[in-house]
Amino acid sequence: MPLLISIMIIITLPLTYMMAVFIGDRYTISLVSDAASAAPFSGYFSLCTDIIAILFIITSYIRCKQVEFFLIKQFKLNNNNDDIVDDDDDDNDEEIIAKLSWQNYRYFICMILVAIGLTFVGNFPCNYHPFPHAFGVVLILFSLIAFYDQIYICQKLYEFDRIESQPISMTILSCLIIIGWFIAIATGLIASFQQESKILTLMNNDLRMKWTDEQPGSQWFKITVLAEWITFLLYSPIYLMLTNRMKQFHNWQKIFTN
Repeated sequence: MPLLISIMIIITLPLTYMMAVFIGDRYTISLVSDAASAAPFSGYFSLCTDIIAILFIITSYIRCKQVEFFLIKQFKLNNNNDDIVDDDDDDNDEEIIAKLSWQNYRYFICMILVAIGLTFVGNFPCNYHPFPHAFGVVLILFSLIAFYDQIYICQKLYEFDRIESQPISMTILSCLIIIGWFIAIATGLIASFQQESKILTLMNNDLRMKWTDEQPGSQWFKITVLAEWITFLLYSPIYLMLTNRMKQFHNWQKIFTN
C-alpha cells in the first residue's frame, strides 16, 4: 500500500505538470492545483487524489495495527519482567506505551483528515472553488502531526529492544517538508502583499495563474511554486520508507486473525 502511494505521487505530479504546461494552456510557473485544473486533465488528477486518499486511510490503519501489535507485545514483556523483579523502569515503559498508543490513534485520525483534505484539493479546483480548496490544504497540513507521531513511535520502538530501526531519514525528510510548507506559505503571503489587493491576490485567478515577471511579487511567487512542488514530491520517499518498515514485519497473519 505505501509503495503504491509513493509511486503514484512521484508519477502523478510530474505527469500532471507536463500535460498542463506542454499540452494544456497553463503558465510555466503554476501551483500544483492550478496545473491540475487544466482541462481535460483535471479529471485525471482528481481520480489520482481520490485513490491516494483511500490508500492513505488503508495504509495508516494497517500501520496502526502493526504498531499496536508491537506495543501489546512489549506490554506483555514488561508484565513478565514484573513477575521476576520490581523495576521502576517497567512502570516508566508502561507509561510510554500508553502514550504511544494515544499517538498511534492520533496518527490514524490525522491521516483520515489528510485524506479528506486531499479529496477536497483534487475535486475542488482553486480557480472554481477557492474556499473548499483552501480548507483541503489546511487539512493536508495535519500530515505534519502524523509524521511527528510516526517518528516518535519509530524511535521508541527502536529503544524497546530494537523492534524497528531509528527513523533518521524519515526525520530529515519530515523536517524538509515542514520547511517546504513554511517557505511556500511565507513567500506566498509576501508575494500577495506586494499587490494592491493584498491577501486576496491569491484568489485572483487571472494573476495567480499567469504571474509574469512584470507583476510585483513575481520572484516571491516563483519561490512559492517551487517550494510547493518540492514539498509534495517529498511525500513520496516518506512512504517509501514506511514501505520498508512494513515489509520487514512478518506477523500480519497474527494481526488480522486475532
